[in-house]
Amino acid sequence: MSTRLPEKLSATSWFKETLNRIEALPFQDSNWSEGAKKTDRKAVDHLVDVLAQILPDDAPPPSIVPTWQGGAQAEWHRNGIDLEISANPLKPVEYFFSNGEDEREGYALDDWASLKNYAKSVV
Repeated sequence: MSTRLPEKLSATSWFKETLNRIEALPFQDSNWSEGAKKTDRKAVDHLVDVLAQILPDDAPPPSIVPTWQGGAQAEWHRNGIDLEISANPLKPVEYFFSNGEDEREGYALDDWASLKNYAKSVV
């Protein structure tokens, strides 16, 4: 994991469980799905950095899934809210948010304000 992460993360409700789920990703196996790339550690580290910046301390841990492009995706599907945040090699962070009335998707280019607002809704 990145060395830039604040030490306070270990006290949050989401961090330890998220790390456990990340360690289960297919880092060594490029054949977890036909044509899929093996999971890139730098992309996963970037995802954790983003989560550290946007998630409130009391956020529930996300599901963590590998992406076909070799990255990782954090996702929450609860209380009528869907939030998905993906980090893939050589691409900006992508997101999808839906609350049943509004849907947003796009790239987060180092401006995490929108993602922070979306993350608050999954608590």
